[in-house]
Amino acid sequence: MAKKTTKKVSLDQKSQTISDPAKRRKTKNLKRVIGFRLSEEDAAVFFKKVELSGLPYSEYFRQAVVFNKAVIHQAVKKPEISLEVLHLLSKQSNNINQIAYALNSAKSAGIIDNKTYRSALLELQEISRNSKSLLTQI
Repeated sequence: MAKKTTKKVSLDQKSQTISDPAKRRKTKNLKRVIGFRLSEEDAAVFFKKVELSGLPYSEYFRQAVVFNKAVIHQAVKKPEISLEVLHLLSKQSNNINQIAYALNSAKSAGIIDNKTYRSALLELQEISRNSKSLLTQI
């Protein structure tokens, strides 16, 4: 009986040779099923991490084991903003852009001086900053 020779590869070397999980899933069939047991406490931690990652259980486990990655994306709850508020912010942004365009045109034509131009732009920037800070508070 012929002896099979195997090359010993460290875990780090294996991780580097394995391709991207999305590509791997497309090119290889996932046929091998692996099961494991956890205590209630460990299971609660595992399920919480999977939930935070936004990945399916199997993909989370593959990432953790094969690539030594445990990707956890904290789910950020987006605030509910009414359509009316979004519409008003859109109108305000449009008005700021129109004013900035008019200022640039007036400065290029020599209608306004540098001091007036800079002062108006600073005011527009302040309005824009205030709008952005309001959005972060919503």
